[in-house]
Amino acid sequence: MSITKSQAHLVRIGIAQLQNTSNWDRNFRKAIATINHFARNKVDLVCFQEAFLSGYFASVIEKDYAPMQDYLDRIRAHAYKKDICVMMPSLSKRNDKLYNSIFVYSSDKGDSILHKKGLTEAEATVMKPGGGPRTFQVNGYKFGVIICREINDKHYSYLNKNQMPDMLLWPAVWGMFYHSSWTTLDPENPKWNKAFAKVAKYKIPMALINLSHQYREKTGELKKLGKSYCVSAENKVVAVGAYGKPDRIVLQLQGKKLTKIGNI
Repeated sequence: MSITKSQAHLVRIGIAQLQNTSNWDRNFRKAIATINHFARNKVDLVCFQEAFLSGYFASVIEKDYAPMQDYLDRIRAHAYKKDICVMMPSLSKRNDKLYNSIFVYSSDKGDSILHKKGLTEAEATVMKPGGGPRTFQVNGYKFGVIICREINDKHYSYLNKNQMPDMLLWPAVWGMFYHSSWTTLDPENPKWNKAFAKVAKYKIPMALINLSHQYREKTGELKKLGKSYCVSAENKVVAVGAYGKPDRIVLQLQGKKLTKIGNI
């Protein structure tokens, strides 16, 4: 599928729904291949799932994080080369403190780093809450970021009610099921269904960037997830990623209207 970039004021967004692994070299190579694929299809912004580069596992907590900076530097250089904005989530360490971070690389608007503040109980035992800018711009559009379970925190905890972004990006590790729908994200855990109502209240387009599979280190099970939901400002489903399979979705935001270009 080939996409021709329009001269109209719009932005094209690539949603990368990929497997979660703890192999940093493999994740880096997959990131570069994914960026290249989206760049060939005239995408302006590529979004990866929560902690994609590091993987989201207990085993990565004690890793030596010195090599991580080299991977991030190479992803930044590649984003600049391809003239594409990349939102790359990863666990990271600074001054021996572990953070759940998001790195945004943009050759024209500059780079930014934010750290997850609303940690889970388990994360809070090993990670530090952090700060950083919650918005960044691409093609004149402002994107806001909320990480995984932060979506269920007090409304407007991370976004300015009077200066709302044009679109919300929600990178996550979210427990989807085959029968999950947008109105019932987790049929077996009703407390998470509050997320649907929270997103609706923002009244802006939103993309949930979920992982396709979660490898469970203790059991060796490869659990199917996926179903990255993308919804309009009216909270209507525009696109959804495949269940339990890697997927790449291209969206287009023009004004307040979010549309699906295709799965590529």
